[in-house]
Amino acid sequence: IVQSSPTAAPDAATADGTAVNNDNDLLSLAVHYAEGPAFLGVGYETVANPAGPDDPSVIRVGGYYDVAEALRVTALYQTVSGVDSQFDQDVYGIGAQYRASGAWSFKAQAYQLSGEGDESDSTLLAVGTEYALAKPVTLYLVYATVDNDDGRNLTPWSQGRGDTGLAPAGGDTASGLSLGTIVKF
Repeated sequence: IVQSSPTAAPDAATADGTAVNNDNDLLSLAVHYAEGPAFLGVGYETVANPAGPDDPSVIRVGGYYDVAEALRVTALYQTVSGVDSQFDQDVYGIGAQYRASGAWSFKAQAYQLSGEGDESDSTLLAVGTEYALAKPVTLYLVYATVDNDDGRNLTPWSQGRGDTGLAPAGGDTASGLSLGTIVKF
């Protein structure tokens, strides 16, 4: 799929008279394989960046394997290359889900972000539980913490939901508790 999505007309003028070139093209591809207890997915995305020296891109590989009826093991690897090699990074991690008898599930995940820049690594640890209240409704409670090197200030809440204005100082550890409901239609 190739999609062109300029946010303004190419080379449009702004109020201060400078030119805006937002004519970027996005290419996003993904394939997956699922057979029995196994799932493997591979994705690739790149943005044509006419204003920069390099086109940012992401490659992601993820999967799971159901070791037993109640136990699923997951893994993820992602590599990001950006306009500036200082922002290149690799992320890898593992997780597990245990479905207890009844409506309860327990989950844990650990991820490591390794950045190309100095002091730019982070580690995320998360544990949580889910309770299937009814067929389409699940309640969840998750605690997550991110330990940052001095050059990072990531949080466990800014990438998916929540207030992004609460970023910690570089090198700080950020923690969050999330309580919510999932409703499937």
